[in-house]
Amino acid sequence: MSRHPDPLLFASPVPPDVVVDRSGGLRAQVSAHALRRYCERALGLGEVALAGFDDHQCRVELVDRGFDIPAIEARLAYYGGVAMHLGATVLRIDGVSLLVERTGVVVTIAPKGMRLKRKRIQPTGDSDE
Repeated sequence: MSRHPDPLLFASPVPPDVVVDRSGGLRAQVSAHALRRYCERALGLGEVALAGFDDHQCRVELVDRGFDIPAIEARLAYYGGVAMHLGATVLRIDGVSLLVERTGVVVTIAPKGMRLKRKRIQPTGDSDE
């Protein structure tokens, strides 16, 4: 099994609505599943709209529907980086919760009201030694 690439290598700009950058320069990777769920749950597309497509097919369908996929991925990567920098695995934005694995990958987006298991991870600026 291969190790995930260094999250710092996936730099994206800070979203324009961010006043203070709390990411520490980190960016998470964004899974195809998280991209799909963000469009469905935060942008109001609804889960029925993409029924019948697997997560990777959804990307093409979303582009065909006019979604700015690079901008959405950059937003999720930035906020995933904020979670990593703060040592969190769950971060709320845009009315939904991002679930970030310890490997630095945003894996899913939970709608408002869905409870996710929160775990504290070692913040990136701290040392275990």
